[in-house]
Amino acid sequence: SDFASKDMSSWLWAFSKLSVDSDDLIDAVSAHTASKLGDFSAQEISNLLWSLSRQGRAVDKNLVRALSEACIDRMREFTALQLATAGSALSRLSTPDARLVQAFSSASFSNLRELAPNELANLAWSAAQLGVEDDRHLERLSKEVLRRLSAFSTHDLTSIA
Repeated sequence: SDFASKDMSSWLWAFSKLSVDSDDLIDAVSAHTASKLGDFSAQEISNLLWSLSRQGRAVDKNLVRALSEACIDRMREFTALQLATAGSALSRLSTPDARLVQAFSSASFSNLRELAPNELANLAWSAAQLGVEDDRHLERLSKEVLRRLSAFSTHDLTSIA
């Protein structure tokens, strides 16, 4: 049957939150999603990536590549939280290419003051996993973490370390 983009990302997200591993569901999503990515919102792409990264099986590499391209093309539509979520998910699903790392860096590090401490921690982890090496961006992240250091939980700080 034909799923709407919101339905696909919501169902897969719910299954992942409930730790339900459904090969049939993942196969259906993989087969259908690549051709429908233009219909997905940034939130749906982020949710789909997070859900796929939480599955206990390999995910179709063509789907991951298509989702990575969708992120690059629409990076400016993502909120800071969606960027951190998508970045960390992509780092678990594949070896990101240079275009993705550059797009992620440019978009993510422009909104640092909007992020909650746990989101900054997630961004730092995502940046490390994606291989961000832009000293200028990493310096801005470091300064923002130091500026708000007292707001971080122990868990947040261990995520950054």
